[in-house]
Amino acid sequence: MSQQPPPPPPYRPYRQVRAATPHTRAVSCVRFSPCGRLLATASLDGTVALLSPSSLAVIAVLRGQTDGVSDLCWSTESFYLCTASDDRTLRIWDIRPVLAGGAQADPGADRCVRVLRGHTNFVFSANFNPQTSSQVASGGFDCTVRIWDVKTGRCTRAIDAHNEPVTSVHFIRDGSIIVSGSHDGSCKIWDAKTGACLKTVIDDMKPAVSFSMFSPNETMQLCYRQVLEGIQWTCEQSILYPVCVFHYKWEVHCKWIRRQLCVHMGSAREKYPSETGRPY
Repeated sequence: MSQQPPPPPPYRPYRQVRAATPHTRAVSCVRFSPCGRLLATASLDGTVALLSPSSLAVIAVLRGQTDGVSDLCWSTESFYLCTASDDRTLRIWDIRPVLAGGAQADPGADRCVRVLRGHTNFVFSANFNPQTSSQVASGGFDCTVRIWDVKTGRCTRAIDAHNEPVTSVHFIRDGSIIVSGSHDGSCKIWDAKTGACLKTVIDDMKPAVSFSMFSPNETMQLCYRQVLEGIQWTCEQSILYPVCVFHYKWEVHCKWIRRQLCVHMGSAREKYPSETGRPY
C-alpha cells in the first residue's frame, strides 16, 4: 500500500521579525548571498548595502553608481557582486574582504574592481553565469542583451534582443543558454556562446513580461506585469501552463525557493505553491 504524502503545513500569516532602513530612497532589489552570510540590498539612492541576515546590521555600503541601482546578482561562490544601474553601467564588486571580516572589512572601502560600459540606456537586469564568475549577462532599456567578460570588462556579445526594454535576463544552471523577458510581451531563449535566438515564447495577449527565469529543474517561469498570474514553459515540449503566483497591485515578481514559485517583492497575503495553485 502506497504511503500518502504528508499534508501541507498550516497557513500562517507572515510576521515581521526585523526591519532595517539602510537607504535614503526606495529599495529596488534584495538578494541573499549563496553562502547565506550576507544580504545585499540595492536602492534608487545609488548605493548597495551589505547586511547581516541575522541582525540586519549594515556591514558595508558600496558606493560608486551615479544613479539608481535596479538589480544586483551574486557570483556562485559569493565572492563577487554585480550591480545594474540607471547610469547605464554595471559594476563588479569584490566582496571577499567583507566575508573575511576583521580589519579587511572596512565598511567605507571602494570594492569596485570593474565598470562595464556599453549599454546606451538604463541597465535593468544582471545575472552571473552559474558556472563561472567571469561572465555576466545584462539587459537594459536599450532593448539589448549583453554578455560580458568580467576579467577584461569587455562586452563579448551585444544582442538586439527585443523591440522594447529588456526587463530580465537569467542563465540556465549549466550556463549554456539565457532567457530574456521584455515589455514587448515576448520571452526569448538565447545561445550564450553564439547569441543565436533558439526560441521565442509569447502569449496571445502580449502582456509585458516583468520577470523570467529558469527554475532549478530547468523549466522556465514567466511572470507578467499587469496580469496577476504566471506562465510556465517547458524547454522540451514548448507547452505553456498557467501557474499561480504571489501578486501585489500590478507588479508580479517571482523567485524559486525549494522549487516553488514565490514572490520576490510585494505585500502578498497568501502563498500559492505552483503545483496546486491553492494557498497554504
